[in-house]
Amino acid sequence: MEVQKNVTTEKQLVQCGVTAMRTPDKKFLPSSPMFMFAEHLEQNGLTQFENQACANVSGFFADKRKEQNHKKGVIENGN
Repeated sequence: MEVQKNVTTEKQLVQCGVTAMRTPDKKFLPSSPMFMFAEHLEQNGLTQFENQACANVSGFFADKRKEQNHKKGVIENGN
């Protein structure tokens, strides 16, 4: 998903997903982007929600890696 931001206004338009309708025979019609207004962007250009999502997914993958290493008997530095 490509994130588009409108930087010309106080409230920022941020693409938050895509949606597509279906025909009666269950085929997808062309997708359309969905946007939301963000009141404030952080210094890195992301909303607070986007920063939290990145932190959450990073922590999730780090935990999964630790589990895999533990199962393989790998000793991690400092952990």
